[in-house]
Amino acid sequence: MNTHYDDRGVKARAESSLIIRDHVKQWVERFEDPNGPDKAGPAPVILIGDFSELIDRPPMCSRALTQDSPDNEDGYKNITSSDPLPNHARSFTFLDSFTHLQDRATISAAAAVAPSRARQSNVYGPLKTYTGFTRPGKTATTRIDFIMLASARDPNTQDGDDNKIRGGWHVTRYGCIDNWVEEGDVDGWTGRWSDHRAVRVTVERV
Repeated sequence: MNTHYDDRGVKARAESSLIIRDHVKQWVERFEDPNGPDKAGPAPVILIGDFSELIDRPPMCSRALTQDSPDNEDGYKNITSSDPLPNHARSFTFLDSFTHLQDRATISAAAAVAPSRARQSNVYGPLKTYTGFTRPGKTATTRIDFIMLASARDPNTQDGDDNKIRGGWHVTRYGCIDNWVEEGDVDGWTGRWSDHRAVRVTVERV
């Protein structure tokens, strides 16, 4: 699933996270029938998108290495919360692939099962994903583009491990690709090809 949060409303972003957690759970339960003919196990549920924030506000302390990412906003808190929804509807809680990759226990567990797959223990590339179209160093930058994965934890029953991805999957690689063409492309053009940097992760079942 892909989303793009409101870039002006803090409350709108907070409510968006609650709505997504509610509706995604309903969609998955509709398509994953444990009594169906294939009886497939839980699949990874992946949520990607621009979670936005007010770029011109003062930086705030973050627990995810980037000092001005929206980790302390209710939008981020609500999507990653392991608490039940306010309406007590069944829901998922999501893990941030950026922080999940750096969970040493997860990396160690993955390496013990499949050493060849646990090839990265820290994020690759720039930490921040939003840059604007200005030259490097000329604008406020922040981490607002996320790849989230549903946790194995059930917020309603509190069963499962909230540090594990649903279905036994792991984030084994995380990379942020810079958007600045410094020496010119084939036509000699220099600049930014987007006001965001691209984020890429590898998710594997181990």
